[in-house]
Amino acid sequence: MQRFHWQTFRSDLRAWLATHRVHIALLDGTCFSPDKLPGRDLAPIPRPLAQDTARHLAHVEAEVAFIHLNHTNPLWRSGKERAWIEGLGLRVGVQGDVWSL
Repeated sequence: MQRFHWQTFRSDLRAWLATHRVHIALLDGTCFSPDKLPGRDLAPIPRPLAQDTARHLAHVEAEVAFIHLNHTNPLWRSGKERAWIEGLGLRVGVQGDVWSL
């Protein structure tokens, strides 16, 4: 079983967000990268890594916030990974965030 990649998705998420005029996308950020879970086979996890999603959605018009982070995810705290995400125009949801729907 191969790990899920955005390239294998039936439609382009970037285009879908634009076409559907999505203002906010709350996306799964469970695992940041394969090196954050050493020794773990990520193939059975049916979701892309947060770093893959960030690369795919860099500077998209919609507000993108990563939520549902696991305990090993470096996005939990300030650091180079979170700075990288923010440099791509994306963000990490934090406890207490409120979005108007």
